[in-house]
Amino acid sequence: MIKANGKNWYYNLTNLSDGKYKIVINCSDLVGNWNWTSFEFTIRSSFIKGDANRDGRITAADALLYLRFAVGQNISPYYLDPILDDVTCDGRITASDALKVLRKAVGQDLSKEACPW
Repeated sequence: MIKANGKNWYYNLTNLSDGKYKIVINCSDLVGNWNWTSFEFTIRSSFIKGDANRDGRITAADALLYLRFAVGQNISPYYLDPILDDVTCDGRITASDALKVLRKAVGQDLSKEACPW
C-alpha cells in the first residue's frame, strides 16, 4: 500500500518470507529529471546469533560459513548481516567471529567476555 503525506511516501510490505531484499526507488521531477536510490534489508522470523545455516543449532558448520563470509566467499543460499550476526561487537564479520562461533559450538563459556554471548 502506498500512502502519500506531503513529501513523505509510505509503502507497506507484508507477507515477506525470510531473506535478503533490495528496494530500488526511481523518482522524477516535473521536467523529467530522474534520480534513484536503493537499499537492502534482511528479514528473519526466528534468529539465533551464530546459527549461520539457520538449522537451530550452533555447530562447526556455522563457524565455517562465518569464515567463508569473512574472506569474501559466497555462502549462498545462506547470508550473514554484519550487524545482526556480529558476535564480536565490532560491526563486521571477521575471522574472529568465526573463531567465537566455533568456541560456542564446542561449549566454551563466553558469558564473561567483553562482548558476551
